[in-house]
Amino acid sequence: MSNYRDRDIEKIQLRQWTEIRREWRNYVPDHESPWPVPENEVSELPTFKLILDNLGGPEGRDSTIEEEIVGLRTSALQESVILIHKAGNVLRAAAEEGGHGYRTWSRSTAYHAAFFAMRGVLGLMGVTVFRSRTRNKDFQVDIWAPKDKKNKPLPTESRFAVRIICCRRNVQHKEMWHRFSRVLRVTEIDDTIWPLFERNPLKAMYPGDFSRVRHQIHYRSAGWRFNDLDSLAVKDDFSTLADHVAKLTHLNTPEVDDFPASLALYTMSMGVALIADLGKDIPKLKAEAERAMQWMSDSPWKTANALTLI
Repeated sequence: MSNYRDRDIEKIQLRQWTEIRREWRNYVPDHESPWPVPENEVSELPTFKLILDNLGGPEGRDSTIEEEIVGLRTSALQESVILIHKAGNVLRAAAEEGGHGYRTWSRSTAYHAAFFAMRGVLGLMGVTVFRSRTRNKDFQVDIWAPKDKKNKPLPTESRFAVRIICCRRNVQHKEMWHRFSRVLRVTEIDDTIWPLFERNPLKAMYPGDFSRVRHQIHYRSAGWRFNDLDSLAVKDDFSTLADHVAKLTHLNTPEVDDFPASLALYTMSMGVALIADLGKDIPKLKAEAERAMQWMSDSPWKTANALTLI
C-alpha cells in the first residue's frame, strides 16, 4: 500500500462475519425471490434524511447512533444483494462484447461489473457510501459499528450502532476501492467461505490500480488495449475466467488486460459466497444465491462463485 491516506476510512473497524451474519437474520426484506431492484436509494429513507441533513454542519461530521433507524439495515441488505446481481449481468455483457471481437471495450465493461460487485460486498459487510440529496456532501455509513460498551442492548435491539461520517473528501472510484481494501483487511471470516483469503492480493493494492486498465481505455489516446478498431476477428469470451480466478491469476497484476474481468468475477464470487452462507439459515437468501448461480450457468465460465473451485 502506498502513502495514500484517508482518515475516514481508518474509522472502519474490525468486523467478524459470524457476528454480522447473525444480525442479518433480523433484517431480511419481505420480498420473495427474485428480489426486485429497490424503488429508492438507501439515503432516501425518510427515517434517515433528518440525520443526514444535520451532519457536516453545527451538529458535527461524525455521529454514532445507537437507536434503530427504521428500514436502514433491511434496505442496505436488499441493495447489496441487487448489486451482486447487477455485477453478474454486466460481467456477462462484457463476455458478449469480447466474444464478438470488441475485446478492448469488454475490459471497460468488466471493470464496471467489478465496481458493482465491490459495492455489494461492502454492503454485505455493513459499509456504504453515498452522496447527499443536494450533492454537496458524501457520507460513509457503517451499520455494524460498535456500540458504547456501557449501554447493554435490550433483547430486541441490535448489538451494533450506526456510524455516519460526513466525508472530508469527495468519494470517487479510487476512494471506494480504498474502502474495499480496508474492509478486507479488518474482516475476520472463515476460509471455508472465502478460501485463500489471507493471500488475497486486493488487501494491499493501491486504490488507483483497481481502475488502471479502465482509465487507460477511457482517458489515454495510447490506452486502447487491442487491435480491434478495424477488425473483430479475434474473439475473447472469458471462457477460462473461473480457472484464473480460482488460482488468483492476474489479481496481482492490475496493469494486464485480463485484470478487470478477473477482478469482477473474484469480487462477485466473494459476494455470492456471503449470500450463500446467509442462505444456510435464511431461505430467501438461499434463493438469491441460486438465482445468481443460475444466471452465471449460461456464461462461458459457468459459475457465479469461482471460489468453489479452489
